[in-house]
Amino acid sequence: MIVEGLVKQGSADTETAAADAQKLLTKVLADAPAIDEGTMDTVSVLCDDENKLLRQVGMSCLRALIVNHQAWRTECLRRLLEYTVAKDETIRKAAIRLVANKLFGLTYLVKS
Repeated sequence: MIVEGLVKQGSADTETAAADAQKLLTKVLADAPAIDEGTMDTVSVLCDDENKLLRQVGMSCLRALIVNHQAWRTECLRRLLEYTVAKDETIRKAAIRLVANKLFGLTYLVKS
């Protein structure tokens, strides 16, 4: 699967590799005509990962899905909002920043 391959590519502990994987993966997800449940599970695994760089990739993927895939918007918003009350402070802070800085002003999210 493409998503898993990109995740493995970005799992190196370097910011450059993670940034490249993040850009590519979010572009693939944004442009994909359809997203399956397996891909959503992979994104959730990334968001829960202990590796900060992979967690960032996962959060970026959620954002890409929220912005670009109306069919998954509600589910991704639900998952992201669950992370805003996570016990893990680093996951919680990342999710809150994403909601506040990237999604809060998007008017079409209010209507969905």
